[in-house]
Amino acid sequence: MWGKMRISYQGRYPEVTDKDMDYRQGEFDDMIDRLAIRTGQSREDVEHEIRNWDSVVGGDSS
Repeated sequence: MWGKMRISYQGRYPEVTDKDMDYRQGEFDDMIDRLAIRTGQSREDVEHEIRNWDSVVGGDSS
């Protein structure tokens, strides 16, 4: 699931790099902070979008 979502997210936000999307267990907050900075969105908006990705892309990421 994460691999497909990652590709889809980077398609939606081409400015996001592979390094921005790197996720290690226990470092979710760090990844969200990187994505917020890179996309210019609030941390809350990025976290909401990631946690609800299926809704954001219309159930496309499974």
